[in-house]
Amino acid sequence: MSGPARPGGERLEALQALRALAAALVVFVHASATYTDKVGPHGLDLPFDLGGHGVKLFFCISGYIIYSASANLAAGFASLSFFARRRLIRIVPLYWAATLIYAIKLGLQGQGPDWREIACSLLFIPYTNGAGLMRPVLGAGWTLNFELFFYAALCLALLLPGARRVAAVAALFIGLLLARAAGLTTTDYPPHTLAWGLLIDPLLLYFLSGVLVGLLNPKLQALPGLPQRWRNGMAWVAGLLLAHLGLTLAGVLPNHGALAQALQLATCTAVLLLCVRPYPHLTAAPGQHERLRKLAVLAGDGSYSTYLVHGFVMGPAARGVVLLGGGISAGVFVAAMVVLCTVAGVLVFKGFESPLTRWLNQRWGHPMHEKDMPQEKIIFIAGPLTPMGGGMFRVAEYLLQSQSPQSVPAAQRATLMPLETRGSGSASASLMVLLGAMWRLLGARLSGRLAGVHINVAERMSLLRKCLLVVAARALGVPVLLHLHAAQLHLTFPKLPAPLRGLVRWAFGRATQVVVLGKAAQSFVVNELKVGPAQVRIVLNGVPPPSVPRAALSTSGANGGANGGDKARILFLGNLTERKGVSDLLQALTRSRQAQAGQVDAVFAGGGDVAAYQAKLAAMGLQGSARFVGWADQAQASQWMASADVLVLPSYDEGLPLVILEALANGVAVVCTPVGEIGSTLTDGEHALFVQPGDVAELAAALDRVLSDTGLRERLEQQGHALYRAQFSLAHFADAVAEVHQQVFGVRSR
Repeated sequence: MSGPARPGGERLEALQALRALAAALVVFVHASATYTDKVGPHGLDLPFDLGGHGVKLFFCISGYIIYSASANLAAGFASLSFFARRRLIRIVPLYWAATLIYAIKLGLQGQGPDWREIACSLLFIPYTNGAGLMRPVLGAGWTLNFELFFYAALCLALLLPGARRVAAVAALFIGLLLARAAGLTTTDYPPHTLAWGLLIDPLLLYFLSGVLVGLLNPKLQALPGLPQRWRNGMAWVAGLLLAHLGLTLAGVLPNHGALAQALQLATCTAVLLLCVRPYPHLTAAPGQHERLRKLAVLAGDGSYSTYLVHGFVMGPAARGVVLLGGGISAGVFVAAMVVLCTVAGVLVFKGFESPLTRWLNQRWGHPMHEKDMPQEKIIFIAGPLTPMGGGMFRVAEYLLQSQSPQSVPAAQRATLMPLETRGSGSASASLMVLLGAMWRLLGARLSGRLAGVHINVAERMSLLRKCLLVVAARALGVPVLLHLHAAQLHLTFPKLPAPLRGLVRWAFGRATQVVVLGKAAQSFVVNELKVGPAQVRIVLNGVPPPSVPRAALSTSGANGGANGGDKARILFLGNLTERKGVSDLLQALTRSRQAQAGQVDAVFAGGGDVAAYQAKLAAMGLQGSARFVGWADQAQASQWMASADVLVLPSYDEGLPLVILEALANGVAVVCTPVGEIGSTLTDGEHALFVQPGDVAELAAALDRVLSDTGLRERLEQQGHALYRAQFSLAHFADAVAEVHQQVFGVRSR
C-alpha cells in the first residue's frame, strides 16, 4: 500500500520518513524495556516519553492523512460508507491477525485472555485489564482505540458539508476534554470493565493538530511569494521546539505541566508542517541520498506493520541473546531491534498487509460500488401542496410540471421534488406536517442526494413554519433559497413580537438567496429584513399557456361576450375575502350601467364564505347579473378564463397574482388595482385598466368603459398577451428559477 499522497498524486516522502521515525521511537523505548526485563538489569536509562512522542507523531500524521482523504468527499451516507470501509480495510486485518496470533500464544502459555478481552480488543472497545489500564490483548492496540474513535467522529462529520466537518470534530473533542477538566467524566475504572471515558484524553489534540495542518497547508502554499520564507521560518520554529523537546527528554526542563504539554504539541505540529511539504530537490538527488531516501520511504510504508509486530520480534530476540550467554550491551541490542523490527515491518507490509489491503479495496473499498454511487441530486420545492395554498401551491405545481432534468448535463442535473409543509388540516395540525417535512429533509440530507431546498413563503403561520424549516435546513448544512410571495408582509411584520421579528430576519439572512416578485418586495427585504442587496433577486412569476382554447371574441360590445351568450362575462377568480375586494366589486356592479341593463354575467369563482357573499348579492338585487360558483380547480378555472371577457381583481394587497398573468396568457382584458408588484409590472391603459383600491365608483366606470369600448378591450387583450409572451410565460419563469438554482445549489432541473 502506498504512502500518503498530495491531491495531485505526488507522494509526501518526508511524511513517510516521519512515520518511520515515529515507529522507530516506539520500538526504541520498548526494546530498552525488553532488554532490562529479559537480558540484563542495566538497560538504557531513557524516559518513556520518548516512545510517547512516537505515538503522538503517529496521531498527528493520522489526523493529517484522514483529513486529506476525506476533504473532497461529498456530504452523505455514500461518502461515510466509502470512508469507513477504506479506513477499516487499512487497519483491521493486520491488527486482527496480530491480536489472534498473540492470544493463541498466550493461551499456549496458560495465560490466555478471556472472551470479553478478546472481543473488546477486536472491536476496538476500551476495556481495562487486571491493572485497571486500557490495554487490549495486543498491547500496542490501545492506540487503535483512539484511532477508531477519531474515525467514528469524522464519519459522522461526513454528513456535513466540508466547511463544517473540522469545526464539528474540533467541537466534539474539545467539548469532551472540557467535560473531563470539569470533572464530568472519570478516568478511574476498576479492572475488567468497559472504560469509554479513557478515550477522553489530551491525545485527541494531536489528531486535531494533524487535521489543522491538513486544512491550512494548501492555503499557506497557495499564497504567492510566501512558501520559501514560510519554510525557512517554520524550520527555525521547529528547530527551537525540537531543542526544547531534547532538553525535556534529557531532564533539563520539566516534562509535565500545561506549558510542557503545549510545547510538545507545538513541536509535533511544527515537524508535521515541515514534512507535508514537497522537497523536489531531495526527490531528484542522485547517488547515496537516493538510496537513503528510498529506505526511509520504505520504512514509512511498513511503519504500521512495524508498530504492530515489533513485540513478536523483540521477545524471541531477547531470549536468543540470553541463550547465547548475553555479552551484548543495551545500546547494541536496542539499535539492533530498531533495525530488525523495521525490516520485519517492511516484510509483513510487502508480504501480507499491502496485498491483502489491495485485494480488499478492490472488492469492498472502491468508491463507486453501485450501492454507494450517488443518485441524481434533488431540490425540494417546499410549500403548501394542496389548493389551500393558493398562489404558492400553483407556483410549486408549475415548477414541478416544467422541469426537464434529462435536458441537463448529468453533472449539473437535479430533479425537483415536492415537500409539503402545510397540509389541508388546521394551523395546529400543520405543525405535524412541518415535522414530517423536516424528517424528509434529514433523510434526503443523509442520503447525499439533497442539493438544496427552495422554500416558498408568505406571511402569518406560513412565515413561522418556513422560518423553522430554514433553521432545520441550515442546521443540516443545506443551502436555502427563500421565495417570497407574501402580499401583506410589509403590514404584518411590524406587528410581530420582537423575538419573532428577530427570527424572521435571521431566517432571511441565512438564506443563500432570496427571490422576490418585484421592486417593492426587494426594497422591503433589504430595508426591513436587513438582507444584503446582492442576496436578493427579482424573478417574475410565470404561467403556462392556456389549456382551453378561448371562445371566439364578440365585437358587439355589451351585446355579446366571449362565452358565446348575449351577456359579457366578468370573471373574479380567487379567494373570496375582503382583501381581494369582493364586496367592492359587488357594489360596483350595482352602479354599472352595463350590469343594471342586464348585459353582464359576473362570475365569482373561489373558496371562502360563499353563503355570506351570496346573501349580500341577494340583498343588493344582483341575482340576474352575478353568481358565486364556489371553488374551481385548475381545469374549471381554465374553463372560466376561456369564457371571460374581463378579469377583475380589485384587491387591497397583492404580490404578483397568477390570475392576472393567466388572463394575459388567455388574451383576456384586465381591470385591477395597481397594488404590490402589479403597478411596476403592467402599464395602465396598455396592459390593464387600473383603479384605486376601495374606489367603487371608479371600478364601476372602468367596467363600463372596457365593456362598451371594443377598441380599448381588444388593445388590452392584444398588448397584454404580447407582454405575457415576452415576460410571463412558464418557460421564462422556469428558466429564471433554474438559473437561480444553478447559482445557489450548483445544479438545475432544466
